[in-house]
Amino acid sequence: MNIRTEGFRDSKALYRNIDQLLDSVDGAHALEEMVNRMIELFVGEPTIPIVGARVWERRGDRYVLFFQRVKKERVPVGYELAWDEPSLQLVDSLGTLFLTPDDPEYDHPLEESLGVVNYAAVAVGPGRRYILSFDVAWDEFSDREEFMIFLDIVRQVLTSKLNAEHYEGMLREARTIQLSTLPSSMPHFEGYDIFGQSVPVEGEQVGGDMFGCMTQDDLLILYVGDATGHGLPAALMARDLHTAIHMGLISDVKLTRMVERINRIFCLNTPPGKYMTLFYAEVDRLHQLVYCSAGHPVLLLTGDQFKDLRVGGPILGVMLDARYSRGVQELEPGDLLCLYTDGVSETFNESGEMFGDDRVKEYILAHRNESAEEIVKGLLSAAKKFGDKRDDDDRTIVIAKRAPGRTH
Repeated sequence: MNIRTEGFRDSKALYRNIDQLLDSVDGAHALEEMVNRMIELFVGEPTIPIVGARVWERRGDRYVLFFQRVKKERVPVGYELAWDEPSLQLVDSLGTLFLTPDDPEYDHPLEESLGVVNYAAVAVGPGRRYILSFDVAWDEFSDREEFMIFLDIVRQVLTSKLNAEHYEGMLREARTIQLSTLPSSMPHFEGYDIFGQSVPVEGEQVGGDMFGCMTQDDLLILYVGDATGHGLPAALMARDLHTAIHMGLISDVKLTRMVERINRIFCLNTPPGKYMTLFYAEVDRLHQLVYCSAGHPVLLLTGDQFKDLRVGGPILGVMLDARYSRGVQELEPGDLLCLYTDGVSETFNESGEMFGDDRVKEYILAHRNESAEEIVKGLLSAAKKFGDKRDDDDRTIVIAKRAPGRTH
């Protein structure tokens, strides 16, 4: 890639060239690799007088040197500068800075200690977390205006890349958190066929769906929850709900009391406008279903009729002193319980039509004799197909079927 002929006087071409150069850089040492690649490209280019570089990271009230590639190292990696050093404050404020010894803002003692004659720097990354400083071989024939354009392009490309890396890292962390709330296997509970699955939204978003299927003592425990929004905050809320439920089970707290405690935790510890829905249920050996819906009703197919199980109370995180009730339902042979999140029913096609609860019911009725796993996977596939592959939210479904022909 020839910067001199392709792009230094053409800022768009230069931006494109640098962007392409750094396009494949990712991972834990992304910034060091980016700087290395740029130095390799720039050294020797007569129009770009860069001969070395350092990367400083803001850590509290200090800037710490954590990477350098210079001809002669005057200070070691780990060397610290106070965050309020005038030159650091100036580049943090302006974003792009270039100073020669004749400029009034030039800090002679500092630059001499670093072995720098002409100083150029850009502030990059999320919140301008990093300062990338360059050693510049400057002479009276160099074009200061063009060099400033070059520095600004470097700042824009690096900030874009680092912000993308930061965002992708947050998404990876969110996905890891979200997956940690999902069961690794389905439980065995005599007389029942159980299966659950959560399909993450495609693309860059991460949702807050979570579900649980487990046995404890002589109970089958099922729950599903859905946090508002996407990304790391939603994943953290889902994890907190998962943890709170397990803490309640360990403490052997009564069902409604457990939900009330969880609601108080969410009200006191989540920002306004952030909330979760929850449906929690326990099935005993006598096939009695006891449940509580915190703004998340689910379907029970008994015979050829559907019941909406919605006894409970408001969504979690809205009313601090909310009280919750429990619903009780006998599960008859052949009954089917379907827990799902609104990512299923609120799937839209390109015409703006919604998949809807009625289509969920129609699918379950038509496939009720299939296994729980077949119903879950088939219904997820039907919703995805209806949506013309548009994915705006996670989709989660849990099916629990009582075996037919048994009364005890």
